[in-house]
Amino acid sequence: MLKSILIALSVLMLSAVTLSQPAQAGPILTQEFLAEDTNGNTISIGAISFDTDDLDEWFPGTGDLLAWESFTLFGYEIDTSFFFVSLGFNPDNIFAGLEYINFDVTDIDMTIAFQGFFDLNNSGLPAEYTTFDFATGEFTVFANFAPGRVSAVSAPATIWLLFAAAGGLLLRQRRHNAA
Repeated sequence: MLKSILIALSVLMLSAVTLSQPAQAGPILTQEFLAEDTNGNTISIGAISFDTDDLDEWFPGTGDLLAWESFTLFGYEIDTSFFFVSLGFNPDNIFAGLEYINFDVTDIDMTIAFQGFFDLNNSGLPAEYTTFDFATGEFTVFANFAPGRVSAVSAPATIWLLFAAAGGLLLRQRRHNAA
């Protein structure tokens, strides 16, 4: 009897935890950045990952973000304490990737600063990025900055649904074996 009560309470607790988590949490998107090198070849220069649940509260429903999960440019991991980033996507079609990005960031060692911009909704604004090397004082402007591939990773909240299903199957198997 006590065993049945403990099992029922365990299932109840697992259900409470599972149901309190959003089942349709937004995925984390990773957007690759492309640019032309000096030979005219298109190369990948970095990527930014952002959580689609972190929408800007000032403009609900717009897909505007002011933060990222990870951001790399030319192999430098951009630290969140040296940044300005504004990016946006269409909340109705998040898998299309970024519609615009504007960033002004410095790597964690304060050796290189990056600034970049593109807006797919405004073809009149030139997409470009710049680099500044603190050691040499060299400032370089590059054109043809554009988004590349986008990939999505589902949000971790869905793992609770998997645990709930596994718990239910174990409980069912245990009851079947007991009978």
